[in-house]
Amino acid sequence: MIDGKRRVLQMAVFTSAYGNYRMAYLFTKQKTECFQEAHALFFDKIGGVYQTMVYDNMKVAVKRFVGVEKEPTEALLKLSIYYTFNYRFCNIRSGNEKGHVERSVEVIRRKAFAFKDSFQTLEEANQYLMEICERLNDRKQTGKDCSANELFAHEQTHLLLALPPFDAARIVNVRADKYSTIVIDQNHYSVPDHLVDKVVKAKVYSNRIQCFHDGDKIAEHHRLTGGHEWGDSIRSLLKYVKEKAWCIGQ
Repeated sequence: MIDGKRRVLQMAVFTSAYGNYRMAYLFTKQKTECFQEAHALFFDKIGGVYQTMVYDNMKVAVKRFVGVEKEPTEALLKLSIYYTFNYRFCNIRSGNEKGHVERSVEVIRRKAFAFKDSFQTLEEANQYLMEICERLNDRKQTGKDCSANELFAHEQTHLLLALPPFDAARIVNVRADKYSTIVIDQNHYSVPDHLVDKVVKAKVYSNRIQCFHDGDKIAEHHRLTGGHEWGDSIRSLLKYVKEKAWCIGQ
């Protein structure tokens, strides 16, 4: 529950093969920008980059299957080039790889949300989720005399150097409509009136939309997560309606 409303959220989970270090992030959708932002957050959190990342067959990572091979998405390629890590996908015949990730997802989901699943904001839910992951990483592991955090200290020495966080934005060029709004993922966002019928460049992040024209930033909005929503852009629609009503009156 987010702000009293039942929501379906997506959870990005990272887990290390050696120390079982876990971290997770919640997003409203499984989109390219969310996939990339999850990596940026995780690598920033651990202060480095794993040399090889192994992925399940999620659609944001696998573009298509070519025989027994899998072709990566552009989003994954951009991440691997920026952070210089290698990547591969779970082998169909290696159930231990896929199982390791699936177990981590189940453990985190159960430990985090079995007894608490109501939050005021998504940010609050993510803060709570991070605290749960930290507690799990601090615990002694079954069959081992150390915690995931202690094992991660050994892994850290083998990480690639940290880089500034990847700019996890999907770029779209959209023409402003007669209401002086642009439509992204079926939701309306207002832009200045003089840009009606002009093309606006939008940087779509997981939680915000930045709008540019001729290189200048012209607007920034909280990202809407439903469909056919207007948010604060309703003012643009009301202004348009009033102007039309005035013209009719004349």
